[in-house]
Amino acid sequence: MNRVPMSKNFKVALVAIAANEAAYMAQFVYHHLRMGFSPIILMTNNSEDDTAVMAAQMAARLPEVIHIDADPWREVWPINEFQKRAYQLALHMIDGMQVKPDYVMFLDVDEFWVPLTGDTTVSAYINRHDAPDTMMFNWVVPDKDDAPFSNAFVPDFVGVPHNHMKMLWRYGGTVTVLNAHVVTAPEFQREIVVSGRPLTGRHATLGAPDHPGNGMILHQMFRSLPEYVATLERGNPADDRPFKMNRWGFRHVIRTGKKVSVPLGPEVCKAWEHDFPIWLERLGLSLLLIAGRRNAIERAARGLELYLSMTEADREPYRNPFLFVDFDAVQGFVSQTLSDPVRHLHRIP
Repeated sequence: MNRVPMSKNFKVALVAIAANEAAYMAQFVYHHLRMGFSPIILMTNNSEDDTAVMAAQMAARLPEVIHIDADPWREVWPINEFQKRAYQLALHMIDGMQVKPDYVMFLDVDEFWVPLTGDTTVSAYINRHDAPDTMMFNWVVPDKDDAPFSNAFVPDFVGVPHNHMKMLWRYGGTVTVLNAHVVTAPEFQREIVVSGRPLTGRHATLGAPDHPGNGMILHQMFRSLPEYVATLERGNPADDRPFKMNRWGFRHVIRTGKKVSVPLGPEVCKAWEHDFPIWLERLGLSLLLIAGRRNAIERAARGLELYLSMTEADREPYRNPFLFVDFDAVQGFVSQTLSDPVRHLHRIP
């Protein structure tokens, strides 16, 4: 692809597919708006909480946010192709925009793009790297987000790098491969793996890096114990299994991986935490967030009850996801929280 002039104000679109994310979506949007992503396209579907209501409210009040209700498409697309088709739909929408982005990124709501260079925007970060065609960032799973609904952006951040990556890629090429982790186009010539690790395929590095380099995807893969069980309870959208299967036990990455200190800067973290509640109130999102938290706790209770009611034989396929889950601790937290939700859930991190 042709090189571009330096110090350009790059426009970077962000696409997220969201289901049952009302407890978390506001943090996701708030963070990436601070990082300069625009537009942020939220594709909601298959939710029992107010994910779609929250996305629609943000879209109505924030010109940078676009909401797509993808539920009608669930009746049209094959369920095992939903994610890919949803991303294609988002790109089709971008194709029709009068002002098109320079780059695109796909992230889940539990993933946060974080520069470690001191840059305050994604555009500044791209300029720093002389505007490559793609940039690939390793996941880093935080070690200090195990309190319920905690903020992972802390000055003394410690996490475990993971070999899986997410890609920031230049818009406008002839896309031949497209999924949540990987986009391929013949025009992509200058590509950067930020951690410096060699690739295995295009979605992961050959082993986890010792350090993510000067940028990372902060991936809240586990969060707290009750939130983890609530995540498992979402099930697999492509089949009728009641629990997610792409986890290998509570905080298994933290237990088995090598931790690394990645300071995030006290002033940045202080501003983030101070401004977020103000932003919520300004947009009228606080009560929706609290209701989303309550729904997450109720899903944790439901998931735990279902798992414990199963026979040993029925539990067998789900033993790995439920490894290291302290069932008594989950039950205790759920009972305490739902007995007085105002007290326990009205804390805004």
